[in-house]
Amino acid sequence: MYKNQLIIGLLFFSSLPFFLLTDFFPFMRMGMFSEKIRLKQQVETFFVTLEQDGAVRQLRPRDLHIQPSTFNYLARNHYHRNESAPFLEQLIQKAEINSLRTSLYRITYPRNAPLEADTILVTSVHAAFR
Repeated sequence: MYKNQLIIGLLFFSSLPFFLLTDFFPFMRMGMFSEKIRLKQQVETFFVTLEQDGAVRQLRPRDLHIQPSTFNYLARNHYHRNESAPFLEQLIQKAEINSLRTSLYRITYPRNAPLEADTILVTSVHAAFR
């Protein structure tokens, strides 16, 4: 008699979390209910410009002796930590850039519509302040 009550109690208490479940969230992380991997909906890139003799030109990451993917990673990391100005100053020193003004820009756009880009001036370093 106690054996039957023990089995019924064990089945009841082991299935209780499934009865109290209000959504399928725990199942969405594994098995056949798993979520599809989603790509980021927004692309974020950075670039550096410098002003010399009244002309403004864009620097490629290779001009700064950095791989493009590494440059975007470092720029994004410093941007989100609000440390863009020190990052730009370090780039200027390491690449030995002599310009009147050096600026770091951030471009964001939806993955499927690159013509809807939004450009933001993140920081600028003037030669007088170096």
